[in-house]
Amino acid sequence: MGVHGVYALPLTVRDQPVGALNLLVSDTREIPAEDLTVAASLAGVAVGAMLRWRPEPLRPSDISTRIQSVISSKAALETAIGMLAASDGLTVTDASRALRNHARRNGTPAVTVAQRLLGRTLAPQEVLGTAPAARSPDPTG
Repeated sequence: MGVHGVYALPLTVRDQPVGALNLLVSDTREIPAEDLTVAASLAGVAVGAMLRWRPEPLRPSDISTRIQSVISSKAALETAIGMLAASDGLTVTDASRALRNHARRNGTPAVTVAQRLLGRTLAPQEVLGTAPAARSPDPTG
């Protein structure tokens, strides 16, 4: 069959082995480091595909639901970015950066920050870092 060598790359999830990506090669030379890097990336993609795999095929309604969700999330992000830009006279780029930085600092998805801004449960000043600091009680009374 022309196979003269086999390489196996581990497939892991949170440092737990879950399988191997086997590479069949037609010669016995060592694989270059760059090719191993690409193969390791493919192993990562394989793990991601396995984690998202569903045994039943997608229905057309599943696809339209996903598309609608993406459109809704994008609209929320764009609207929230516009709110931030308008509230502090920022460019759209700077407002977008502020929203994403706030999300990263708080370990929250950017779309969640956007939805909280739109739902008025998060103030633009909190995202922009311009909210007044809480005052400490005066120890002298």
